[in-house]
Amino acid sequence: MCRNLLVLLSIAFACIQVAISAKDLDLYCGTCKAIVSEIEHGVGQVDPKKKIDVGSFRVAPDGKTRTVQKSYARSETHLTELLENVCNEVSENYVESKDANTGKMQLKRMVTHDGKMSGDVDFQQLMEDSKNQDAKTPPDTKTKKVKFACESIIEDYEDDFLHHFKKDSPEIAMKICADAAELCSSTEKDEL
Repeated sequence: MCRNLLVLLSIAFACIQVAISAKDLDLYCGTCKAIVSEIEHGVGQVDPKKKIDVGSFRVAPDGKTRTVQKSYARSETHLTELLENVCNEVSENYVESKDANTGKMQLKRMVTHDGKMSGDVDFQQLMEDSKNQDAKTPPDTKTKKVKFACESIIEDYEDDFLHHFKKDSPEIAMKICADAAELCSSTEKDEL
């Protein structure tokens, strides 16, 4: 009896693990790449001459403080502000669309940062998809999925984002999305 219970619990635990790990990797990979893109854009928008004082603001016995001026664009303060707002940007400005060549779902920006319509998104196909969508599914379901994926990624990998963006690491998307988070497969590393 006890052995049967143990086997049953093992099977139940395995099923729960499979359900938890069954993320939509296309969505999560695309969302991670979108986060990196939005943060890179936010960092690039800051005047390179803008500085921030960092260090200890305690007054030493000689009357001086130990502060250093660093670039604001890659400061932890600025990067944290960007990370706090990036999920709103991603959920409002990106849309899931099917790649015509591979048939995989991808997350693409609808409007470029300068306000022009993106040539990467097939808006005609998006309209077809929305017409064919189940009538019981609310239209904002996809937006909520993207926002949830974004918030999950930020929550789990915030330290990685801060670390790589503060250092201005090359290939940040690959280091975070493929290597650290393992959200993008090895075949997608070329696209990062």
